[in-house]
Amino acid sequence: MLLPKLAAIYLSLTLSGVRALECSQEIGSDFLSVDAGGGQAFAIRTGDLVYRWCNYRWIPVMGTMKQISVNGSTVYGIHNTWHLYRYLHGSWFLMDESTIQITAKHTNMLYSIGELLGNIFCSLLDKNDPTYSSWKSSFITMSVMACGLHDCWGIDSNGNLRYLITPSTCAVQLSFIKIYGNFVTLDVSDNGVVYAIDSNWKLHRSIGVRTSVTTLEPLLPEKKIRSVSVDGDLLWLVTVEGTIMLCNV
Repeated sequence: MLLPKLAAIYLSLTLSGVRALECSQEIGSDFLSVDAGGGQAFAIRTGDLVYRWCNYRWIPVMGTMKQISVNGSTVYGIHNTWHLYRYLHGSWFLMDESTIQITAKHTNMLYSIGELLGNIFCSLLDKNDPTYSSWKSSFITMSVMACGLHDCWGIDSNGNLRYLITPSTCAVQLSFIKIYGNFVTLDVSDNGVVYAIDSNWKLHRSIGVRTSVTTLEPLLPEKKIRSVSVDGDLLWLVTVEGTIMLCNV
């Protein structure tokens, strides 16, 4: 569900013509990033302040985090000490350290990027112990990683998009799919569509999914976007000015 009233429709150029994205009016200020999944959304503001979207407004959450990954009631955060926390019942519980990024949207699996070498680690979620993790290193390095329900993509050290094979065994394999570019961040929808932001703060969307992706199309070419997160048919965006937009996709 979008914000109460849609104030604008932004046009996005595609390979086949012009596609309209229906987006809300930009709101707020000083936002740095946003992450949404399973009907919940969390955002980080200047000073690593954490907020949760509730009843059409941003509610402050205790504590400070540099990065948030959310999938419904499953919420993780990384502190500026690189310690990993899980958000449970309104509080943050310490799990691990030496983590620079976390993604929790893949089915029953948690992926992280280690602080020292940038290796991807995987841990199966333990329903009986929500703060326990047993990490398995893939020895594959990525600067950024994002997952949908079934698919994961990463950005390598050269800024290229790479499709990651993530079997149910919690292993990670590097596929042959490479999309050249200078990308800085991304997210993946539950149906496998990739949304990526390049170094010029331009937003792109994949044409095709998984190994059929060969190119990307621009979205909102008149906007500069610093953070993207997709949840179902909703696209959450943070502009370089620090405002938040919510679009139907």
